[in-house]
This record gives sequence, structure tokens and C-alpha cells, in this order.
Amino acid sequence: MNFRLPVLPLVEKRGLIIAGGFALTAAILTMVWLNQTQAKLKEEARAKLESIQENTVSVVFAKTDIHPGRLISEDMLYTKLKAKNNLPPEAVTSMARVIDRISKVPIQKDALISTDILVWPTTKETTLAMKTPIGKRAMTISVDNISSLFGMVKPGDYVDVIGLIPLPVEVDGKQSAQPATVPLFQNVLILAVGSQLGTAVEKEGTSGRRRQQAESEQKETAPLITLALSPEEANILAFVKEQGKIQLILRSAGDAQTTPVQPVSWETVLKHLFPNIDLEKKEEAKQEEIKKEEPPQIEIIRGFKKEMMPLTQGK
Repeated sequence: MNFRLPVLPLVEKRGLIIAGGFALTAAILTMVWLNQTQAKLKEEARAKLESIQENTVSVVFAKTDIHPGRLISEDMLYTKLKAKNNLPPEAVTSMARVIDRISKVPIQKDALISTDILVWPTTKETTLAMKTPIGKRAMTISVDNISSLFGMVKPGDYVDVIGLIPLPVEVDGKQSAQPATVPLFQNVLILAVGSQLGTAVEKEGTSGRRRQQAESEQKETAPLITLALSPEEANILAFVKEQGKIQLILRSAGDAQTTPVQPVSWETVLKHLFPNIDLEKKEEAKQEEIKKEEPPQIEIIRGFKKEMMPLTQGK
């Protein structure tokens, strides 16, 4: 058997063609509308971005608390867009203007960074107070050019502090003073040498000649070294300084370990030089000899007074 597809009437064919034409026209119009809408949205977004860029600026903020005198690094900062009309004129808009500088005042976390509080570490605006760590006190001591490290140490180095003072000792029941070397403090930060505060980074453009001149001036200044001490340490050092001399011992750059150290006297030195000699027994024997040589004494009471008188034997 042969099958034939039904033949649509002419009217139905025309209807399908017209419907297809309408659908195609609608699709074209929709595409045109979408393209126009997309172009319009892009233009509005571009205009809005331009408006934002014209009216806002990237501003630098503190990511953490920044103490005065501390060198500022990139990890301490972040940027955020802010409206230009609400910004103070001294607001910093570039991290490059903050990095490797120090602040003259404390900066709290999330605070805006301003140019009027920033200085280069090498400028005269850098004060000793800005370089002193929190909880420490800056104390300047006079040292001997011959016996000290003056001229070889720099700000930022660490030293041990020892005192050369007379220690009170009791000999034969009487108080006397014996010279001794006493370890006072270990791992103490040097804040300044002479009038030089020192820097971690120098301002751009600082020449080698200028650095050499500063080092030369340092050697010519008075032998003064400023240390960072706790309030208690400062009091102790002030007392010891009046009793004798202060000596500084330079530490290795990577050594922050503290070691118990005993005071040193003549007895300690002799024990070190002559370990086989028993000084205590020798001193005891000496005291016994002294006692044997002393004549016997008798206690005499006269009223409220007591006194010892040597007892002499009559012939």
C-alpha cells in the first residue's frame, strides 16, 4: 500500500509562514533590545565607575597598633576607598609614602594614616622617646673610651652590663669593702651612642659621605651611651654608677640567651688561677694563728659599761 502525506490547504500554509515571520521578527527585536539594554548598562556602569574614581580615593589605614619610633612595614597597613570630600588634606593615599618611615605618635588599629605624624628615621624629628620601647626607660651613662666599646657599638646593638664596685664583706666581725665585678643586666638594647640615635633604614638620597661624616662625629662626641632599661634596672644602675664603674660587653647579633653569672672578687680570681690551693682552710689557719697570738682577755664592768682588758700574768 502507498501512503501519502496530507497536503495542507493554501490558507494554512500562508498562516504558518506569517506566524514564522512574526516569531523571527520578535526574536530579532528581542536581540536588538537586549543588545541596546546591555550597552546601556555598560555605559551606566562605566559612568558610575568614573564617578566613583573621581569622587573617591584609596586611603592607607593601620592594620595593627603602631608604636612611636617603630619602623612601618607593608604588613602593618591596608587600603580602603574613601570619599574625597570627607578626607583631611594630610591623609596618605599611597603605601609607598608610609613604608620604611616611623610615626611620631601612637597609631591605633584601623586608624587613618596622615602625613603630619610620619618622619624618616634619619631626620632630626626622630626623638629618643620615639626610639624607646614601651615599658622601658632611656638612661644615658658615661663610659671610659679605653675600657668600653665606645666607637664600636651602634644603636640597635645589645650588651651585657657589669659593675665594678666595692662589695661589703665581714672580716673578723668587722665590716669592710672588697672590690668585685658584679653582673647587673644582660641583653640590654643600646638606644643611642653619643648623640646618634641610629636608624634601621636611611632616607633616600643619603650619601655615603654623609654617613661617614655622622660616624666621624660620633667618635668625636663625649663617650655617652644610652640604654633601654626597666624602671627597676634604671634605679639599680644609677646607684651602682655612683659607687664605682660601669662596663659594657657586646653580645653577638643573634644571641639573646641569658646565663647566670656570679660576682667576681680576688678570691674568685685566685681560685681560678690556683685551683689546687684551698683558700678557705688557709684563711681558717690564719685566723687560728691570730687567736693564739692574742693574750687572754678579761671582761671588766664599770657601772653600765663593759670592756675587755688583756690579762697579763705577773712574774
